[in-house]
Amino acid sequence: MEKQDLYKKRDSALREKFNDIAEDYEKYRFTYPKQLFEDIFIYSGLGKDALEIGIGTGKATPFFLEKKYRIVAVEPVKNMLEIAKRKFSRENIKFIHSTFENLNIAEQFDLIYAASSFQWVNGSDRLEKVYARLRNGGVFARFKTVNMIDPGKHFNNAALIEAYQEYLPDYLPTDVTKKHMRNEEYKRNGFSDLKRNAYFIDHEFAVEEYLNLINTYTEYLILDESLRKEFEDYIKNKLTREQIVITQKCTLNLARKK
Repeated sequence: MEKQDLYKKRDSALREKFNDIAEDYEKYRFTYPKQLFEDIFIYSGLGKDALEIGIGTGKATPFFLEKKYRIVAVEPVKNMLEIAKRKFSRENIKFIHSTFENLNIAEQFDLIYAASSFQWVNGSDRLEKVYARLRNGGVFARFKTVNMIDPGKHFNNAALIEAYQEYLPDYLPTDVTKKHMRNEEYKRNGFSDLKRNAYFIDHEFAVEEYLNLINTYTEYLILDESLRKEFEDYIKNKLTREQIVITQKCTLNLARKK
């Protein structure tokens, strides 16, 4: 199956698919390495007013709460927002059911961050909008995860790669560094002091656990059901009761408003 450019669609129907799997998203999706957040805090300084673009179920949020940030959290998917509200009901967070593009508030922030969400923001002016909502010297932190399959990490990973090559060759998880926004795009929108870091964590899974994880990602949610079943059956038959190792690569981009 040829891979679609999912984020060019970015329509409400595609977003709403996450309503159906919100609980699984919370259960199976990774959080992010602690060092990533430490690097954000060192870079960003003392200001404590933050905007989170796409809180989802709140995978990144606890790290900012621990540092006493006052957070405005925006999320367009209702069921995911409800989970976040439930988790953080006693915390200093203002929740808004909206896309970032349609956000209607006058506040400016010391920090705006987007955890695996900025690819969902529509419009060629999205960085311009981030810039406008930052105070002078404010920071934009964009980070996301790609889950890579390295055949050298575990002997069973080769069989998993074979499954992708057989059924979903264009969906084989690989490093997507080249798809990240280039420095020129940040500079063109007024940002300076650009930084970029990468972090790697290995996770060992049972096959069923891995399938639960990948079924929270957009590309799998839109697959034809029969193709998804063939792909999953192939993996189960090849790797019954076996383990695999996935390398979680997290990429952090930091930029400052002049």
